[in-house]
Amino acid sequence: MQNALEKRQITANLVYWPKRVNSIKQRPMSSTTKPKPNSDDWKVHLCAVSHNQDKDAFRALYLHFAPKIKAFYASHGLTNKSEEMTHEVFMKIWQKAKTYNPEKAAVATWIFTIVRNLRIDYLRKKRIEETSEEEPVLTSSEPGPDEELQADRSRSSLLSNIDLLDDEQRHVIQKVYFEDKSHSDVAKELEMTLGTVKSRVRSALKIMRSQMGGKEI
Repeated sequence: MQNALEKRQITANLVYWPKRVNSIKQRPMSSTTKPKPNSDDWKVHLCAVSHNQDKDAFRALYLHFAPKIKAFYASHGLTNKSEEMTHEVFMKIWQKAKTYNPEKAAVATWIFTIVRNLRIDYLRKKRIEETSEEEPVLTSSEPGPDEELQADRSRSSLLSNIDLLDDEQRHVIQKVYFEDKSHSDVAKELEMTLGTVKSRVRSALKIMRSQMGGKEI
């Protein structure tokens, strides 16, 4: 079954090559075969892609650089994503080829700038997703009468025991439970880290639960 990257390659009218770039082998060189391309030759190939959408030139770039790109991702802890990200790099090369200026950078430098930027984007997105998973799950449905009653009781319990807290704990509890703000919003508003906010909430609830005989708030 074709994945999204394969479909995008086909949609973009590119020749699709198997994902496992290590399995692609070039023909052995004979005595009449030309020497391997140098840096100037890669500029010619990329310019051919840029100006003429030359698929043969694009394939030559792929055969040479794809194993190197895959190895780069693997060496930076992204082994499981290396093949997918390598194909994403070549989609960007095809799309951005017109922005390449042979007078400013070698082809390898230009390509690996894309490679590194894609890695940074992936890690940034991963961190955002991990932070989002720590947040409470919100539903669009309205709370029922029982849930509203429990919420009122929880707030009353908090209010009656809030004097047990120090100023820092009280401030955070006020924001989270009485102003209905998320931990992330509180962290931004109070200029704290998310971990600090969560730590103060946990310590505050622990103090108040101990006063209430261990009951849930």
